[in-house]
Amino acid sequence: MGVIRRLLALAVLLFGISLVGVVAFAFLYQRPAELPAGANIVVLSAGIANGQMDVQTTERTNAGIAIYQDLVARGETPLLVMTGGRSDGDPAAKATLMADAARAAGVPVTDIRVEVESHSTLQNALFSNDILADGAKGPLILVTHRYHLPRAWASFRWAGMHDLTLVSAEAGEAAPAVDGLILEGVKWPANVLRAAAYSGLTAAGVNDRTLAPMLR
Repeated sequence: MGVIRRLLALAVLLFGISLVGVVAFAFLYQRPAELPAGANIVVLSAGIANGQMDVQTTERTNAGIAIYQDLVARGETPLLVMTGGRSDGDPAAKATLMADAARAAGVPVTDIRVEVESHSTLQNALFSNDILADGAKGPLILVTHRYHLPRAWASFRWAGMHDLTLVSAEAGEAAPAVDGLILEGVKWPANVLRAAAYSGLTAAGVNDRTLAPMLR
């Protein structure tokens, strides 16, 4: 019983530390005054509701499209990467629906990349890195909600991408979602453990593709 109590205490401590950090970031975050030159854009999905993008996926997609349009207006040619797989019961991968919305908004298909295998932020990062490996690396603009930005940043850094600009999907001064903040307190410790295990096993020579499911 003593071991169980200590483990529970450790879990509560990690949850509390994660939650405090995420809440602090969410309320102190300020949108970048200027976007980096030569950047590509990665938009992380949220969910699907009734066969369509849910509210948060829609907000993230619209924010990514707006950033793409801003960069094009500056004379740049960014890639717009949509990342998110298909969960059980979904009619299509989240990234597919996001890409459809981007095309409907006028983004040329040649500027869109679709990553449809991921089921977690770690996989978003790992598989987006694969898509961008063909000479399209460089500055990246990550688009998601404020509560999710710190974990997205950490995941993409872990996957090997370092020149990252974080842009929130919330409109104006909208408050961060409370349920999202609470869930981040749980997901942060889980992500750290999974990423550490994955890194250790790949360093030991285990094929990284066979390990990808452990990151879901």
